Amino acid sequence: MHTIDYIRMSMTASKEMSLVLIHDLKDEPLAQPTINGGNHAIWILGHLAYIESVMIHQMIQGKDTCTLAHHKETFDAEGDPSTDPSIYPSFDQLFKDYDTARTETYAYLDSISEADLQRPALGCPEEWKPHFGTVAQCLDFIAHHPSLHFGQLADIRKSLGRQRIFG
Repeated sequence: MHTIDYIRMSMTASKEMSLVLIHDLKDEPLAQPTINGGNHAIWILGHLAYIESVMIHQMIQGKDTCTLAHHKETFDAEGDPSTDPSIYPSFDQLFKDYDTARTETYAYLDSISEADLQRPALGCPEEWKPHFGTVAQCLDFIAHHPSLHFGQLADIRKSLGRQRIFG
């Protein structure tokens, strides 16, 4: 198996597992994982879509903007999720946005070689280079980013009294 194939496989698995939990929370999009707040399902979905778009277009390719730049204020990692439903697009729109970002990511994967994985990420700030300095590091992050939020989604479901989906 080539590294690009492994990255694609990891991206598919982490997205699919996370979306199972997100779909289950569609009826409670603003439920938070703790009594003190936290990331809710609609924010996580929009955040995953937005950050993936940023990673492909801005971080890896060094472009000034990304396809989902209009989501920056709402879904950037620097912001706090709001429980005001009026600031969020619909779940259906965010699922489409995530599909758009992932389609662009897969198209990028199809356009590179194994050797390209070691190229520098053109838009990576100096202070982030230990983590996101190469194309491979950025793609690895995209593959595992949904898994970073998996526990939050599981905790939301638990706070709602729902049964576990995965063991």
